[in-house]
Order: sequence, then C-alpha cells, then structure tokens
Amino acid sequence: RPHLEEAASILKEHNVPVVQVDCEDNNLVCLQQTINTYPTLKIFKNGRLFDAQVYRGTKITAEITQHMLQLYEASVIYLDSEDEVQPYLENATLPVVINRGLTDLNETYREVALDLADDYVFLSLSDSKNKSLSVYLPNVTEPILFDESVDAFVGKPDTLTQWLKVVVLPYFSDVTPDLFPKYIASNLPLAYFFYTSKEELDDYTDIFTQLGRENRGQMNFIALNSTLYPHHVNFLNMRAQFPLFAIHN
Repeated sequence: RPHLEEAASILKEHNVPVVQVDCEDNNLVCLQQTINTYPTLKIFKNGRLFDAQVYRGTKITAEITQHMLQLYEASVIYLDSEDEVQPYLENATLPVVINRGLTDLNETYREVALDLADDYVFLSLSDSKNKSLSVYLPNVTEPILFDESVDAFVGKPDTLTQWLKVVVLPYFSDVTPDLFPKYIASNLPLAYFFYTSKEELDDYTDIFTQLGRENRGQMNFIALNSTLYPHHVNFLNMRAQFPLFAIHN
C-alpha cells in the first residue's frame, strides 16, 4: 500500500489521477468491477468505467509509475520527419493513423489514441507543412485521407473514433469471425448478402463493393456463407431462399 500511495503522488503531478476505493464501504462498485483480490489496481482510460484493464505488474513504485506514464504518453508516437514514418508503415500489422500538423486536433487525437492504442498505431508530425489526417492499412500503399474540415473532430473524440472504426473496414467483405465484431462496433446499419457458393459471391462482389463505396459511413455491406451462418437468416426473420439480401438497421 505505501508503494501505491507513493505512485499516486507521482502520477498526480502528471495529471494521472489515482483514486482509492474501500470495497467494504463501496461493495456495489467493487462487484460491478469484479474485484476479487485486494489490493487491485485497475486502469480506466478517459474515465470510462467499462473495459478497464487490471494492472498485473509488481507493486514497486517505480514500475507502477513507469507503466502508467508509458500507457498515457506512448499512445501517440511523436516524430520529427517523414523519413521516420516509413518504418512504421513498412512493418505495420495494425492500421496506422497519422496527424500531420493539425495542432488543433492534438488533444482529441491523444484522447482517442489512449482508447484505441490496442487496435491502431497513432503517429504525429506536429511540424508537417502537409496538414492532413490519414489512415494507412497494413500492406496497402494508398492512404485513406479525411478530406473535410477536421473541425468536425476537434473536441469530439467519439466522432473521430467512429470515423476510424468505419474507414478501416472493407467496402464489402466475406465476413470472418474476427472481422464481424468490427462491423458491429461501427454502429451502422448492416447490409447482409447471403450466398451458397463461391460463384454466387463472385457474381455479386463488384456491385456490393460499389454500393459499399457509395454508402461509406452510412451503411456497411458484408457477405455471409448461408451454410456457415444459417442462424443469421432466422435472426433477420427471412426465408432461406438464396442468394438473399437483407438490411439490419
């Protein structure tokens, strides 16, 4: 406990608050957070009560403070030149988001990066003359550029988060178990194309890709093998007649 209190004092100087909760007096809070052992240190990003991480390091003051500050400060990687960007793009396994010179966006950008650091790499070139916000997908050369005013994002982390979650999705894709939750997380209406054979999927891929491009940010388009996902047809209350197209709002 003395180590935690000492770490809390140090972190407070860096605007990282540490709050102590007595589970005897606040039993409901601890139950909601599934606290089973004591003491437990949980990390809440941007004040969100859900999806908190349990700190699993040692109780040494220096290690606690180092872990917390790295988590807080390393969510955005600050670079000095375009030459430093290239290694991140060449070795990317996650989407790489780059803020080039949009200083008004810095605070919102950092807040979103703290939330999404497990799913994206966030870079910042504060002195860049080419002011832009872009996303590079792994193994894709051309970036996705945000071509409107970033005023739409300033002070609105949820709006920036929503944009990032949508732009990394394919215009149209044969859904895999790891991809499906990302479509759900985008909070957009979902258009389903159920098929029974590869030939059927190939016949419709171009048209649904075009529809996905035209409706980007309004609706997502996915393909599902009706043999592998029969329950989705029932869930949508549709007849099992294929190929089948349905929209779930």
